[in-house]
Amino acid sequence: MRIRPIIYFKTFIRRLVNKLFKNGDNCYDYILSLGYNCEVAYRIVKYYQSESSGLFNWSYSNTIDELIYALNHFEEIGTGGFEYKNYLFECKNTHIFFHGRAPMEVYMNNTATEEEKNADLEELVSRLEYLKTKFLKMLRNDNRKLYIYKIKDKDIDENVNEKIKTLKQCLLSNGGKNFDLLIVAQESQREKFTLIDNEYKVRFVNKFPPDENVVENKYKRNWNNIFREFYPKLPFIQFKNKKYKFDK
Repeated sequence: MRIRPIIYFKTFIRRLVNKLFKNGDNCYDYILSLGYNCEVAYRIVKYYQSESSGLFNWSYSNTIDELIYALNHFEEIGTGGFEYKNYLFECKNTHIFFHGRAPMEVYMNNTATEEEKNADLEELVSRLEYLKTKFLKMLRNDNRKLYIYKIKDKDIDENVNEKIKTLKQCLLSNGGKNFDLLIVAQESQREKFTLIDNEYKVRFVNKFPPDENVVENKYKRNWNNIFREFYPKLPFIQFKNKKYKFDK
């Protein structure tokens, strides 16, 4: 690890100002992604230069209902085998997709051998067991947490508010304490939401990038206002000098 002085001091000043003038209302010990895809975790990493590894950080769920099912059947995540689809490993029990450790290009270029896929899958199974334990431990502790779920347009209908309430209830049913749930939607869907902000937080970005390229540069500023409003506690002194599988 290495210190990045400019990033460190800019981040320190920003969070200190926010803490002083907002009384820490939107300051959290952890900011964590629930999906639906990897963009949320990737933007957190890039904006804050830090990451709390999470079960759903590098995952993909087709619908909010699938995430709700997975949380309601938590012990079944990753225990019934996987099917390899579209460069990802699909959990047969919950239909949540997870990334392996191998670089995406290996799969996209169709150069991964069966031995490499099997090794990747073996690592994934082990990693998910660790992350499931960590997820519940963090969810149930007294530290303040913000869970972010990026919601697809197809999930936004006349029942969307009930779906979000159910998602929050799933976290509570798993022992969740001292957390907020932030829903991020596209601006075009603003009128569909009627949630009270002190119960559920809903924020909007101009547009989501395509699923096949969540790191497309023209979308990178979409989240800036959100991350200025919601922020982690005063910064870590050291940052991981880490390259993520999606980095260009």
